[in-house]
Amino acid sequence: MSEWPPSRSCRTTSIKSDSDPAPGFREKQVVKKDALPKNIKVFAYSGYKADERPTAFVVDDRRYGVTRIIDRWYGVDHDYFKALADDGRIYLLKWDRTADLWFLVEVMEKEGKH
Repeated sequence: MSEWPPSRSCRTTSIKSDSDPAPGFREKQVVKKDALPKNIKVFAYSGYKADERPTAFVVDDRRYGVTRIIDRWYGVDHDYFKALADDGRIYLLKWDRTADLWFLVEVMEKEGKH
């Protein structure tokens, strides 16, 4: 029978390194990487709950329409959306529900080029 909690000799390793942002994706410099996460303005659909999903967002005075939500996941205080924008790039957006703020977390290369 193994002991719980594990002994100090037990270690964990990170699956994702800082140098590999997302396997299979090439980054496109829409925003400098060191400027992320960046606070942005988001227009969202509010159905049965507030800010249910983003419909458009503004980065550096340029408006991007969301053509499709590829993925979404919910945390304790934040909601994340992987959104395909009208420029063909994929954007990872984060909504801080507590502060009611939106952030651009990551920009990925165009869909289909991974």
